[in-house]
Amino acid sequence: MGKDEIIPLPRQTGCANVTRMVWDMMGIDFSVIDPGRGALLFDLAALWPLVRIFRRTGLHPALSLLVFLPVIGLLVVVTVLALARWPLIPRLARAPKKARRVVPS
Repeated sequence: MGKDEIIPLPRQTGCANVTRMVWDMMGIDFSVIDPGRGALLFDLAALWPLVRIFRRTGLHPALSLLVFLPVIGLLVVVTVLALARWPLIPRLARAPKKARRVVPS
């Protein structure tokens, strides 16, 4: 095979074929999509929900930036959320309960 010869891709069937056709119509080139870019897009998409979760649990929202650590970022964030004490939970548990009104019969 020569250096400039193009190797044909194997024929795809099913969902992969439809996805490729849609990507071709949108002008997306397969050679541009790499795992690093996909991970970055995932991290950016997960950032805002993580900020909200950290705020609601009473932890500092900047901890959500740990998701950008390569390879182990999401694991670190989930571990922090799982093992940290959530300051808002005890306050909600100690909240006084409203008295129930009993209707006389």
